[in-house]
Amino acid sequence: MVDDQFKFENVALPLLEMAYEDWIELARETAITVSRTKGQVTSDDVWELCPPPPHVNPKAMGALYHPRKNWTQIGFQKSSRNSSHGRTIGVWKYEE
Repeated sequence: MVDDQFKFENVALPLLEMAYEDWIELARETAITVSRTKGQVTSDDVWELCPPPPHVNPKAMGALYHPRKNWTQIGFQKSSRNSSHGRTIGVWKYEE
């Protein structure tokens, strides 16, 4: 499992970030703003304010919190988006 997590964070996330660079930049700025305002942010928050264009792979949402240098996962909650069917998502905090 650790190896899979390492590959996801060090291989998959950078590739997703390169593939969808323009949207990820806007979405990351949105995530940072929400975190600074509310003290935390989830992918649901970003999805509502800066939804990915139809051509963007939904897994690219994970690249918003990469690199992990300034992001701390502070919890989990159920997604409020119907398409997520109550799946658990991370709650993140941005710190400089």
